[in-house]
Amino acid sequence: MISFLNRKLRAFLFIILVLVAAAFIFIDVPTSGLTGGRHVGEIRGEAVSRSDFQQFYRETEVSFVLTTGQMISQYPGMQDMLLQETWNRLITLKAAQEAGITVSAEEVTDFVTQHPIFQQDGQFNPERFQQFAAAFFDPPGVSIAEGMNLERFESAVRHQLLIEKFNRMIQASAVTSETDISSLINRLHGTSLIKVATVSRADVARNIQIQPDELDSFYQQNLARYMTPEKRKIDYIYFQLASGVPTEGPEREKLMRKLGEQAFQFSDPFYLAYQDQSELPDFTAQAAQAGVTTRQTDFVAVNQAVPGIAGGQKVTQAAFTLTATEPVSDAIEVDDGFVVIHLTEILSSEPISFEQVEPQLREDFRTQEIERRLSIEGRQMAARLRDLMDEGATWEHALKESGFKPGKDLSVTPSLQMRNSEQPESVRLAARSASAMEVKQTSSFELVGDSGYVFYVAERTPPAADIIESTRLTTREQLSAQQGALLVREWVKSQYSAPGTQLPMHSTENF
Repeated sequence: MISFLNRKLRAFLFIILVLVAAAFIFIDVPTSGLTGGRHVGEIRGEAVSRSDFQQFYRETEVSFVLTTGQMISQYPGMQDMLLQETWNRLITLKAAQEAGITVSAEEVTDFVTQHPIFQQDGQFNPERFQQFAAAFFDPPGVSIAEGMNLERFESAVRHQLLIEKFNRMIQASAVTSETDISSLINRLHGTSLIKVATVSRADVARNIQIQPDELDSFYQQNLARYMTPEKRKIDYIYFQLASGVPTEGPEREKLMRKLGEQAFQFSDPFYLAYQDQSELPDFTAQAAQAGVTTRQTDFVAVNQAVPGIAGGQKVTQAAFTLTATEPVSDAIEVDDGFVVIHLTEILSSEPISFEQVEPQLREDFRTQEIERRLSIEGRQMAARLRDLMDEGATWEHALKESGFKPGKDLSVTPSLQMRNSEQPESVRLAARSASAMEVKQTSSFELVGDSGYVFYVAERTPPAADIIESTRLTTREQLSAQQGALLVREWVKSQYSAPGTQLPMHSTENF
C-alpha cells in the first residue's frame, strides 16, 4: 500500500514541483565514474561503497537546490558536475568530522524553518514542508528507488551545515587589501572608455572553400546527425473520462482521482515485477482480466503525439523511456484521464545516404567551419592586437595589423550596465570585460551573435567620492567572499592527490 501511495503521488508532482523547486528527486544517479566492484573510490584510506556514493549523490542534489534555489538542470555536463561535487562533499565531510566540527539539532531545525522554500510571507509555513514531505519522502524505514526519507533529509541538512562550517574555517584566512578594494571599486563603478575591435562571421565565411574529402569526412564523423528517426509501436490502456464531464471543478477532480487509482492498480503488478525482478505479467491478458480494452498504435517518432489521446505527446515521450526489460509504463496522466502503455516494437534509426543529405551537409559543415575558424582566428588576432598595444602601437595601427575592424567606442560603467538586460549584449559584454581590466589592458576574444569582439580600456574616470565610500564595505565583503571561495577550491583540489585517496574522476578542469 505504501508503495502504491508513493507512486500515486507522482501523478500530481508537477504542482508540488513548482511550489518547492524539488526536481532533484527524480534524476537518476548516473553510473559514469562508478565502474568496478562494490567500492567506487577511496578517501584518505577509507573506501567509499557504491551505495554510500549514491546516497551522497542524492544529498548533493538536495544541497544544490537548497543552496541555489534552482532546479537541477538537464543540460549536458550537469551530471558530471554533480558527480564531481559529490566527491568534493565526501572529502570535505571527512575533514570536518576529523576536525571535531559538530552540528546541533537546533541548527538543523533553524536551517529548515528559515529556508525560503518552506516559508511564506517571511515565515515558516508547516504546510509547505508537509507537502514537500508527503510528496518526496518515505516513512522512516521504508524506501523506494528514487526516494529519500525524513531521516536522510535531516542527515543531508546536517552534512551541509558541517561543510559550511568547515569552509568558513578555511575562508577565515582570506586577506583583502585596501589596494584590492580600491581597484575593484574603480573597475566596477568608474566610467571606462572602451575601444572596440570586431570581426564578423561574414568576414571569415568569404574564405571558406569546401573540398569533397572534407565533406565526406564530416559526414562520417557526424553520422548520428543524419539518421532516420527511431520509431516505436505501443499497446495501451486508456482510462478516459466520459464525454460531458465538466472541464474543471470538484466533479472532474473526483473522477480523475478515481481513474488514477484504476490506472495505478492496473500498472502495479508490472511495477512490483520490476522491483522483485520476477517474470512480467502478460499485458494483453492483464487487460482482459481487468475488463479493459487494449489499443494499438502505428509506429511513432519521439516528436509525434499518439493519435486519439488528449496530450498524446506526453505518452510518446514515455514510450521512448521504456526498454525490452521494462516495457510497461507507470500510469501517465493526460488531459482527460490516464494511460498505461506497453512497448511492442522498435524500428531502429538508420543512416541516410550521403547523396540524400548532401545539401544539408554542406550547410552544416559551412556553419561549423565558420564557427571553428572564427574562434581560432579570433583568438590569434586578439593575441596579436594585445602584443601590438603592449609594444606601444596606436589603436588604429594595431587594428589594421591584427585584421580587426574598428567598432564604435563605448563609455561603460560596469556596475550599471553589465547586468542590465535592456542594454545590447555587446555593451554588457564590454562592461563585464571592463570590470576585470585595468587601464591599457586588452580583453580576450569573445563571440556575441554574428560577431567577435576584443575590448581595450583606453581610459577610466574614477567614481565620485560618495560612491567610493558607500560601496567600500560591500566591495570588501565581495572580495573576501571571492578569495574565501578560491581558498576552499584550492584546498579541495589539493585533497585529490592526498595519500590514500583514489577517485574515479580526477579532472579538476572545471572545478
